Amino acid sequence: MNLIAALEQAFNTEFTFEEIVSMQSVAEIRRVLKSKGLDV
Repeated sequence: MNLIAALEQAFNTEFTFEEIVSMQSVAEIRRVLKSKGLDV
C-alpha cells in the first residue's frame, strides 16, 4: 500500500480499486499509469 500511495503522490493521481488490484508487476503499473495519460 505504501507503493500505491507513493505513486499517487508522485504522479498526482488516484487509482481505482480495480487498478490497485491489477498492479502486481512493474509492467502492469506502467500500463495503468499510461492508461491515465501519464508519461512513464
